[in-house]
Amino acid sequence: MQIRLDQAQRDDKLTPRAGVDKTTVAIYAASFDQLPPVDVFWIEGRDGWWLVDGWHRYSAAHELGLAYLEANEHQGTFDDALEFAYDANLKHGKPLTLSERKDAAKLKLRRHTERSNNWIAQDCGVSDMTVSSLRDDLESTSQIRKLEQLLGRDDKWRPRAMPKEEEPEPEPVETVKLYRGDMMDVLPALGRKFGLVVADPPYGVTEYEWDTLDTKDWLEAIVPCLKDQYHLFWFCSPQYAADIEMIFRELGLDVQSRIVWHRRNMAKGSHAKNRFIDTWDMIFHVGNKPLNFPEGWTDAWFDVQIHAVPQTNFSDKKLHPTQKPYTLIRRLVEFGSDQDEDILDPFAGSGTTGVACQEDDRQCVLIEMEEGYCGIIEGRLGIGREK
Repeated sequence: MQIRLDQAQRDDKLTPRAGVDKTTVAIYAASFDQLPPVDVFWIEGRDGWWLVDGWHRYSAAHELGLAYLEANEHQGTFDDALEFAYDANLKHGKPLTLSERKDAAKLKLRRHTERSNNWIAQDCGVSDMTVSSLRDDLESTSQIRKLEQLLGRDDKWRPRAMPKEEEPEPEPVETVKLYRGDMMDVLPALGRKFGLVVADPPYGVTEYEWDTLDTKDWLEAIVPCLKDQYHLFWFCSPQYAADIEMIFRELGLDVQSRIVWHRRNMAKGSHAKNRFIDTWDMIFHVGNKPLNFPEGWTDAWFDVQIHAVPQTNFSDKKLHPTQKPYTLIRRLVEFGSDQDEDILDPFAGSGTTGVACQEDDRQCVLIEMEEGYCGIIEGRLGIGREK
């Protein structure tokens, strides 16, 4: 169907997202003809069509001055519409935060109490343990009934694993571990293998004392610590990208993607007269297994990633002179790893990779040489360093 923009009613309670991202709206506006229809619901007890999926597409249409919007129509209760919104946003578009995915799991538990923790965890992109904890909370406040058997996705009922009263509560597992020191010394001593490495090493382009380039030695130390199936993301300056790619080739690391991080809010050389203004950094991607791309077609698949550089007046506050955006790092973490994999950031800086891993229940090792930044990481993540 076609619906007029002014007829598509919106209610903040019908979207799992905290708001509309202006960058995503701009990207959608530039490729609007390729986007799928939005989804609208005729909700019982409410008049009119209510937007449940496609808020960024709606905003892009508004920016373009369009009067009509292609839409898929549905009908049902308010809870039907809300669950549809969660399911749609879990599958495509800008990835939901851990808090938003927990809200989705709570809704599923209220509406489908009989479903197993694993079923709901897979649907919502959280761990079984997270769903189990949410179920216990909802049961303790009488928001859902307590069941002794749960239904699996295979339509089989199985006894629910109840905790034994006499067993003590397990100690909480710290998802992020911080080590202070040079990664060349710390990494071999760990004796661990990693399924994902997110590395933002010194670029060798500033006057900071720590900003020296030693790419080959760093990579030679990291390669033995990679699992058989892995992904590696390596940030670098375009100035040295060609030289660094030759090192990758020399070490037998086949580059799968050359990702451009476009940072329009931090253009370098704005007064240059003899060259174009620098607005991007390179990220080399090496890996030998599928990436965890969202099912729907979105800009997340593109090799040009547009994310603003952290600033002191942003919610993503600047804590390090070469800090990378949280949204970009989190995307690399989510696409490059599963929840049961160990992740390494050997040049931790202000700890952004650790924050992304905390949000997604992933195990992570951070290595940082500078004492001051170790202190920032401890305060930002609420952790202590390893001895």
